[in-house]
Amino acid sequence: MSGWKEQIIQLQNEGNWHTMLQLAKRWTEAKPRNATAWYAVGVASHQLGEYNQSSDAFQRSLKLDPDNAQTWANLGAVYSCFEEYEKAIEVYETAVKKAPKDADILLCLGRAYLAVKRHHKKFGPVLEKLTGMAPEKAMR
Repeated sequence: MSGWKEQIIQLQNEGNWHTMLQLAKRWTEAKPRNATAWYAVGVASHQLGEYNQSSDAFQRSLKLDPDNAQTWANLGAVYSCFEEYEKAIEVYETAVKKAPKDADILLCLGRAYLAVKRHHKKFGPVLEKLTGMAPEKAMR
């Protein structure tokens, strides 16, 4: 079948998570070494609240493409859903290393810091990256 990715994108844009998950699973069966296919399983599973399946899929995707910052960030989101904020922080920090200027990832990292009350040491540098402003000036 050609056009797996295009069909997945269309289903994602429509918010058709059940159909997206079914198609993404078929894609992983046809192309088990395709990181994007596993990523799609992870995204659809996450949207459906299937966090264990989502975590497994994102981890499989990362084994195939360990440099994908978005996959790292989405795995961090799964850990946050489980309220495993220390794991989320570790994963978000990896995502930031891969994409240091990605404001969405930095924001997610900041939220995880806040959840574990580590923001007084860690959130300032994140805020500075997001705004370009020194933390002491931004926090007034």
